[in-house]
Amino acid sequence: MGLEEFKEIEVRSAMMGIRVTITIDTISKAERCANHGMFQVNINKNIEWSDTIVKTLYEGRPSNKT
Repeated sequence: MGLEEFKEIEVRSAMMGIRVTITIDTISKAERCANHGMFQVNINKNIEWSDTIVKTLYEGRPSNKT
């Protein structure tokens, strides 16, 4: 059908006849940061990183969200 193979999430645009494709990898290279992270669901709230996460996100303020 003439469609390109899907490899990753990307933004496509055409400006003045020039095709531009921006991917998450492009953004991470421009920001000079790593293109990876960690996300976990249904975890026990008593994990070893819980205190560090709360201190970092909430700057020591009490919170019941992690």
